[in-house]
Amino acid sequence: LYIKHLKDVLEDLDKEIEIAESNIPFLKLLVDPCFAIGTLETADDFCSQLIYVMHIIRFIGQDSNYLNKDESITKLFLYLSNEIVACCMRGIDIDRILAGAPRYGIEVCRMKINCCESYKIIYEEMLEHFKGEFTWNLDYAAIFNRINAFLQRLNDILEICDAMLIFGKYAESTAYTSYRFFCNNAEEFERRCDQVEKIFHNALETIESVGSTILDINNKDWYRYIGEFREMLKSLDDIIENLLSNVFLMSENMEEKLNVLVTLLNFYKRENIRESFMRKIGEVWSMLNDEIMQLSKDISAGITEYPALLPPHAGRYAVLKMRFDHLTHLRTLIVNCRFFPEYPQQEEVLALYEACEKQVKAALKGFSESWNKSITTDMASWYQRNLICRSNLRPGLFEVNIERRLLVLFDEAYYFKTLGVNVPMSLDLEKHENTRLTFDNVLRLVLYFNGVVSSISDKERLFFKPMIQQTERKLEPLRSKLTWEEDLSEFIEGYVVNVRELLDLIELYKRENHKISSLVERIYAMIFVRLEQQHPVNMAQLMNSVAEQKKTVFTELLEVLTEVSKNIFTVYDSLGSNIRKMGTIWEQYLHKIDKLLKAAIFTCTLNTLRGVQTSLENAHSSPILMIEILLKKEGAVYEPSVEAVEQTLRCLQEEVCLTIRPVPSMARRYQLDNGELSFYLQLLEHPDYIQITKSIDETINDTVRLLRTYQSKWNVFRPFWCVDKAAFIERFKLTAMTSDAFQKNIEKFEELQNQLSTQGDFVVCRSVEIDALKLKY
Repeated sequence: LYIKHLKDVLEDLDKEIEIAESNIPFLKLLVDPCFAIGTLETADDFCSQLIYVMHIIRFIGQDSNYLNKDESITKLFLYLSNEIVACCMRGIDIDRILAGAPRYGIEVCRMKINCCESYKIIYEEMLEHFKGEFTWNLDYAAIFNRINAFLQRLNDILEICDAMLIFGKYAESTAYTSYRFFCNNAEEFERRCDQVEKIFHNALETIESVGSTILDINNKDWYRYIGEFREMLKSLDDIIENLLSNVFLMSENMEEKLNVLVTLLNFYKRENIRESFMRKIGEVWSMLNDEIMQLSKDISAGITEYPALLPPHAGRYAVLKMRFDHLTHLRTLIVNCRFFPEYPQQEEVLALYEACEKQVKAALKGFSESWNKSITTDMASWYQRNLICRSNLRPGLFEVNIERRLLVLFDEAYYFKTLGVNVPMSLDLEKHENTRLTFDNVLRLVLYFNGVVSSISDKERLFFKPMIQQTERKLEPLRSKLTWEEDLSEFIEGYVVNVRELLDLIELYKRENHKISSLVERIYAMIFVRLEQQHPVNMAQLMNSVAEQKKTVFTELLEVLTEVSKNIFTVYDSLGSNIRKMGTIWEQYLHKIDKLLKAAIFTCTLNTLRGVQTSLENAHSSPILMIEILLKKEGAVYEPSVEAVEQTLRCLQEEVCLTIRPVPSMARRYQLDNGELSFYLQLLEHPDYIQITKSIDETINDTVRLLRTYQSKWNVFRPFWCVDKAAFIERFKLTAMTSDAFQKNIEKFEELQNQLSTQGDFVVCRSVEIDALKLKY
């Protein structure tokens, strides 16, 4: 191996010491100025200091014997670049930025970027300025490699800060609220926005976890993290763009669409969303343009529609004014959105609005002038009319006798005045207010009277005719004397009281009739006699039960009839002296009530008879009467007899009918008997009664027949109780009967005895149960 001689090494060391001793004074010139770069606060001071340091480097390159080479000057500038990067890094608090201070991050990063860019500009300008003095060939890439890498990291931080302001709603001085939409499916869209915000926060937490690598330009892992962050931002851009389109589709009017744009305005800063956002702004301006064009066309064609509750001229005026006010409201909304980006055609739309405004003012003036021309001069005669008149279309009722054109005319005046239009001096609005008050009072009175009269039927109007005529006489001054020029405020209540008296009488009449109807319904549900015993009873018990039931139900019936009579008397007493004027109408009223009572009494009586018929037919196998069959001298006989049973059963029908015999009609109670038969006698002639009684008679006859048939069956067994045993034995001894004949007689009696044992202990014949125990045993 070749090793330099010690002498040569020493010579090299001496030379290097000489070079170092020559360079040190020049390098010391850079120490303090470079240190001062990190202490400067303003951009101007920074630029001045950089110029100063570069002049020092230029001086070194000019006067130094060893540092005047291109390589050495390049290293000096590289040292300056490293010093600038280090100073800038010390002024950036990454943790504070990622913790929620994006505006601070933007401010500090832009300042550092300006410093680096200023350094590059000053460097290029210095070389350009002194290119005649120096022939340096410096390595530009080597000098600014770290500066460019640092600038890229600063731009990455700016991108993150912008995303924090847009997606994360981070702002130190701005109070962000939640997303709020006012269209259909608003909650779904708001949840989608919250989801976007959540996705961004998750990605930001990842960036925050690797925040220490952002400014480390030697760390290559940062490129992977920022790439994933940019992919996430791109996906969020797609979500917001689709959300903007969907919300716009669901928004039904311009106000809702403007709300969408204002709510999502923050995303306009994203370049990928900006085009879609501008299209939506264009749609809103187009909607305003369409509204203006439609209103202009409608004015040209003529406004013909108006609300039904408004008069014609004022109605069309109000419709046009409301439409233009709405158009103005829309224009104000969109113009006040000054924070929106400018739309190219918005000046044309605003100019079109101004032209439409002139057209609307001309049309409104035309409506006002047209109404002024329609005002007639012959209004004095309209006030000379009487207040009410009889109705031609609805006989028996009244109408307000006012000139309808007067109401329409002053309604027009009222609404025109409300809309801010000057009303002609010929219209006395104060006088009209009095007329309007009178009209309202008279209308209230007429509607009150007509409502009272219309609440009763035509037949009931005949009943209340004297009372209605009496009320009409009290209202006669309104129909023949008073006019619309007079003030009725002091007298109208008196007329209302007169009508109220008629109403009270009618309501009392209806109330008492309703009570009568309810009482009559109670009669319909009554049953005089119910033959529904669990076990058959003897004849005395049956008749006692019938008598007790009759007494209870008849007492209830009398109570009901007494209440009906009280209700009728209440109506009678309320009519007072008008009874004499009603003539036969009062009698007809009582006869109608008698018809109701007769129908109810007949119904409950016939229902009772049908129940008796069912019990006698024993349709449910439950007999009501118990009798015995006994052995007496004359043979098998009933106790009580068949004739007594027949008489008792027929008595049931008579007992039911006799229940209503003492019931009088209401006409008789009020001494208005017109010769009609009593309820009892009318019932005896009723077809249903005749049919039911006929059926009951047939059932009783059939029951008697079955009883006699059953009695005759016991005659077969007469030998058991008619033969004298001792006499029979004596006769038998005198006979010469063979054993065969004797055996036949024994078999005959055994057969007869078997037949007797098979006879039932209790036998039912329709509604009568026969007890044969005493006869059988």
